[in-house]
Amino acid sequence: MGEFLVLKGERLSTSKVCDCIIFYKQKSYGAALVELKSSYSHAGPITEKFSNTLKIAECISKKMKINVKSQHLVLLSKNHRNPITSDLLGAIKIKSSGTTHRIHLNKCGDHLLAIISNSKPRRRG
Repeated sequence: MGEFLVLKGERLSTSKVCDCIIFYKQKSYGAALVELKSSYSHAGPITEKFSNTLKIAECISKKMKINVKSQHLVLLSKNHRNPITSDLLGAIKIKSSGTTHRIHLNKCGDHLLAIISNSKPRRRG
């Protein structure tokens, strides 16, 4: 993947946050906010974690003086048994800094590079 930095979520905040933030550089800088679950959970806590982590990632990128061009919200799960929950999570839209983000649902073991290559942020117009 080239250059990357992985930060453990619990060490960044006392609020509910994702398991890790991965800052990476390919052609430009990006951030992947990653939540790990053994199975999908309710949408409310997941949305709160991603919203809080987006704010933290933005603060960190400003302090590091890097221009993060894309952010990816990634939920990795061992189990995809509940199609209703996965449909709800896939439909969630989280707005941050003029960009609308969707949560990308993937299986544990999927490669992060493949996940972020297939996801595009949506800008408000």
